[in-house]
Amino acid sequence: MAVLPLIGAVIDLGTNTFNLAVGERSAAGLQLLHTHSLPVGLGKGGIQRGLITSEAQMRALDALQQLQQQALAQGATQLVAIGTSALRNASNAGELVAAAQAQLDLPLRIIDGLTEADYIWQGVRHSGALSDQPSLVVDIGGGSVEFLYATRSQVLWKSSLEIGIARLGELYPLTDPLLPQTLAQSETWLRERLHPVIDLIRSERIAQLCGSAGSFDVLIDLEAAAQGFTPARYNPLPLDRFMHWHERLLTSDRAQRKALPGMKPNRKEMIVYALLLIRLLTDAIQPEYIQCASWSLREGALAELVGIG
Repeated sequence: MAVLPLIGAVIDLGTNTFNLAVGERSAAGLQLLHTHSLPVGLGKGGIQRGLITSEAQMRALDALQQLQQQALAQGATQLVAIGTSALRNASNAGELVAAAQAQLDLPLRIIDGLTEADYIWQGVRHSGALSDQPSLVVDIGGGSVEFLYATRSQVLWKSSLEIGIARLGELYPLTDPLLPQTLAQSETWLRERLHPVIDLIRSERIAQLCGSAGSFDVLIDLEAAAQGFTPARYNPLPLDRFMHWHERLLTSDRAQRKALPGMKPNRKEMIVYALLLIRLLTDAIQPEYIQCASWSLREGALAELVGIG
């Protein structure tokens, strides 16, 4: 009797968005069968206090149920749910873990920042975005930002900093239109916390930057709509085109950002903070382009689940 391939599924419980990936192992590596994302706002209203609000927990359980049903409909026989920054820093995270188990029979594992970084690297390298030349890999989350200095075969350095864009959003709420003072305060807050990364860039003379999913997907979606191409697993974004979007988005109001072809409505706010962080990195590295990988934590964890090293 032929052995059916293992179909696995991973739900990444991000601080802003929950991300599902369903897939299996193939001769070519990880084969995705289905992906889906839901805006949840798990950290909304509580991230700076180290809490998951009751409203956020209700949204989370509803999203988990939807994504679990999608995974089962795709034939998933193993399902893993992974909690990241919002949960690992919440004093009441156990309530959501217990509720997911009791109501959905869904085990929820909360991982530390360095484990999150490892999964991100696995996802990015399986996308094909990395080479034998080391790059600074960055994943901009709502609660934390993960940094790795890595090639496709090894991680040379890694860090996880609690400087995610949802935290910035609560500290320095966006006005409409954007006020230069708000942008300056946000940039200063980031700059003060990026010293370990900037020091690494200078000491290693890092010349390549690779962004992982999230905000980098937003930039590629905008660029694809403007230039008329279909995004692949990874796409290079020339530095001058990043600067184009940086200038355009930071001088647009909320309605103008939302109306841009390729812009997902739930990204129109957080992309502003992400652009400030990316600009600090590009100023330090001066890369010819940003390599933008569409795969990240969920694909890295899924590769492990289906037995891909």
